[in-house]
Amino acid sequence: MGRPDCRRAHDHLLALLHAAAAPLPTAALGAIIIVASLGLIDLPAFRFLRQVRRAEFWLAIVTAFGVLTVGVLQGILVAVMLSLVNIIYHISRPHDALWMRSM
Repeated sequence: MGRPDCRRAHDHLLALLHAAAAPLPTAALGAIIIVASLGLIDLPAFRFLRQVRRAEFWLAIVTAFGVLTVGVLQGILVAVMLSLVNIIYHISRPHDALWMRSM
């Protein structure tokens, strides 16, 4: 029973938002979207990745570029494939340090 009321409230909210955004020019709406999306980019995290793991940094850059150019699903698919290549590379070259006792 709660579901139709929720759907009705959702429809009213969308109608209200549409009525509020209708007089805004397209450039203003684009600026709102750009400002909102800039908050999603975490530059300190990119800097940290660049310092700690170069391969992960480049994977993040390629993923962001792929998502921005070809679309979300295709960009994430490319990122997943590159991550699998990176994992296989690291698995095929294990760290082989030896622990030795000092005498």
